[in-house]
Amino acid sequence: MNKQTLAGQELNAAMMTIFEQFGQLKEQAPAEESVQKLVGTLQNFISQNFYPCSKADLADLGPSYERDSDFALAIDRAGGVGTARFVAAAIKVYCADNRS
Repeated sequence: MNKQTLAGQELNAAMMTIFEQFGQLKEQAPAEESVQKLVGTLQNFISQNFYPCSKADLADLGPSYERDSDFALAIDRAGGVGTARFVAAAIKVYCADNRS
């Protein structure tokens, strides 16, 4: 296994950890402060490790977490059934918020 593959696996594992955290919060409302902070964490993670992720980018990405079956399966595997739908809803709230 080369370094690039390992780095990719580590990034994926770190991102799945964020989705696990969403799974722990999914009984809360998507607008709850703790959920919204986690959306900010996800946005920062994407920006630091993949590409600059503006709110507009995140707003475009959010629905794919729910609609793309590969994304949804991976996210639900990490956080439990319904996590992908919850993340998409939380991102929608976050991106609709006009504050930073």
